[in-house]
Amino acid sequence: MIHSKLMLFAENIIRDTQTNKISAINIIEELASPGFPLFMAGLNVLTLLEREKDDAQTINFLLKLRLDENELAGLEVGADFQDKLRNRSIVTINGLVLPNPGILRAVLFLNEKEFALHEVSVRKIGETGAKVVAA
Repeated sequence: MIHSKLMLFAENIIRDTQTNKISAINIIEELASPGFPLFMAGLNVLTLLEREKDDAQTINFLLKLRLDENELAGLEVGADFQDKLRNRSIVTINGLVLPNPGILRAVLFLNEKEFALHEVSVRKIGETGAKVVAA
């Protein structure tokens, strides 16, 4: 059975072609904005999938981005394990509009069944728990 070992949001995710190492830059744990809608120029989703030896080496899964119950994007993603038991997948979304505060979720589906979920809070600055970070 294929399952997710890791999933996260980041502003940038880089795979070094020489070493095959992954770097996640500016991991997103929470989003805060003074107003909505909030336009995100780039959002990356990193997943680390793991399979058992009897599972298929190539799969197609569906990645859905939701803000609360509203679906913002749905993308079909292919993963090729290449005789390995783990696969890293990087999905880049260039331009995403968050119309209001809520919970942003990345949900993975395989054969129409949900098998992984990652979520972050999207808050309006000034609400409990949100803070402004100066660069």
